[in-house]
Amino acid sequence: MEPAKLWTKNFVLCTFVNFLLMLNYYLLITVMTQYTIETYGAGSGVAGLSASIFVIGTLAARLFAGSRLEQIGHKRLVLIGAVLVFAMSGVYMIVDQIAILFAIRLIHGAAYGLLATALGTVVTETVPESKRGEGIGYYMLSNTLGAAVGPFCAVFFHQHGGYDVIFFVCTFAAVIALISVFLLNFRVYEKTAPVCEDDGKEVPAASRFLAKGALPISIVCALIYFGYSSILSFLMSFAAEIQQETAAQYFFSVYALAMLVTRPFTGKIFDKKGQWYALMPGMLGFAAGMLVLSRTDSAVLLLIAAAFLGFGVGVTQSAGLAAAVEAVKGKHLALVNSTFYICLDLAVGVGPLLLGYLLRFTGYRGMYLSMAVLSLLCVILYHGIYRRQASDTAKAVKEELRREYVYKRRELNS
Repeated sequence: MEPAKLWTKNFVLCTFVNFLLMLNYYLLITVMTQYTIETYGAGSGVAGLSASIFVIGTLAARLFAGSRLEQIGHKRLVLIGAVLVFAMSGVYMIVDQIAILFAIRLIHGAAYGLLATALGTVVTETVPESKRGEGIGYYMLSNTLGAAVGPFCAVFFHQHGGYDVIFFVCTFAAVIALISVFLLNFRVYEKTAPVCEDDGKEVPAASRFLAKGALPISIVCALIYFGYSSILSFLMSFAAEIQQETAAQYFFSVYALAMLVTRPFTGKIFDKKGQWYALMPGMLGFAAGMLVLSRTDSAVLLLIAAAFLGFGVGVTQSAGLAAAVEAVKGKHLALVNSTFYICLDLAVGVGPLLLGYLLRFTGYRGMYLSMAVLSLLCVILYHGIYRRQASDTAKAVKEELRREYVYKRRELNS
């Protein structure tokens, strides 16, 4: 029997398009607040809305895409998302009113959510089940590369060309992504009736937007990402407080390198040994990184923390999504993708706001220490979820064996 292929045309193209999408996203998110302040004279609160409103559009689109993908069709949603990302990227250069900028950010966020959800679903359907952990791990490397290259390019182009150069590069990336999308081979889906359970009963309205079976692991991973938001929002301020601004410039490079190095083999561990052996070390690694960060007073410790955190976040994202797919036995993949990323987006969205209040009472070290404690709580929660899933699986297997035994006895008696 021919072994299942991972590196198919669709898989490579989806990974490439996702990298371009992440590059587009990180190029803009890195400079958008500063752009709003410098161009429109906005205050920091209003400028921050230019980032938050993007997330609102993304969440709304993920809810819609997750519930309607199989009815509307993979090809149509991918094309709509890619066209809108290109169109919105191209109009930043001609906007002259802040209200219009916010409208563009909202639509751009929705386009990003549509395309990201649809691409993720195509990938989870393309990857062979026997290589799901490895395949999703490689696919998520495109997120890592986008997160590493995007901010670096944004700062470089801002210093050597200005905002119009950044907008041009974003538009160029969107054009290449749009062209690549037309090369994809999509499975043909007929428009279907509302999602139903196996017994034919229509599911509750909420279940059309969220995959219930994927929620437990998605929530645990979201709590890890809640801690991750403390790095995105407050690392530079913390580095300034401990006088490690120079080392902080290399933090995300080490962080991204740790992701790149560890994701491929953790995906293989997921496939060969099971999700527990991939996710548990990842969560413990994240907790260790937060603990080291809370005690950091030197460049060496800061970069060690970056390595642990890169490993932890990388494993949580890729193995977490694979575990969510596994939890629903490969059904309703669009819903699983949207559910998982809705939880992560919410965590990253509300994290800075809530942690900002916590920061007033704990300081940076106390905040990062509390995130280490939260990470250990995630370890306990995940272990409980895993044991329950294992127990349910064992019961299902036992029941299947019992039915098979009864069936054979009836055949013998007849």
